[in-house]
Amino acid sequence: MDIPEGEYSLIYYTDQDPRFDVWGQVSVIDTLVIEAGQGTGTQSSSIDIPTMPYVDDWNAGEEADYSVAPDNYEHAKGAKIWLIPSEDINGGQMTMWNPENYLFETDLALYVDCDSEPICLEYVYPLFNTNVLLPGETYCWISTYHAAFDIMQGQYVVNTYLDAEEIEP
Repeated sequence: MDIPEGEYSLIYYTDQDPRFDVWGQVSVIDTLVIEAGQGTGTQSSSIDIPTMPYVDDWNAGEEADYSVAPDNYEHAKGAKIWLIPSEDINGGQMTMWNPENYLFETDLALYVDCDSEPICLEYVYPLFNTNVLLPGETYCWISTYHAAFDIMQGQYVVNTYLDAEEIEP
């Protein structure tokens, strides 16, 4: 696909319920400019983005399921990340729908901002297999513990162990 010149926005598209009746919210992650005659563009920056998908995103809810046709994604729930012409959005909202000019995700994404308190996405986290650790990779590990409120006062220690047999050297 040849990309026409202009300004493009890398966005996180948040679906609303009911889908397709109302255009979803748009969060701009970054922008880049495609120059005439090049058809490609690069942008390098560092920005602080929150955990995605957001709690109020329809794509993170119980009803969402993108694992079936026509999408057939590996992950049934998650964040939609698109690259679209910047002129198609205004004030955090889609203002035009020109899908022939968009680069869509090929699967839904999960991003956890480890610098802040993790949010609970009960329908999303189980879909992203995080029980296989690869050597040399960095992981943001979220552990959840449930404790009874009627336990005796005092200091308690909770230990988490990784099964060394599952980690390949």
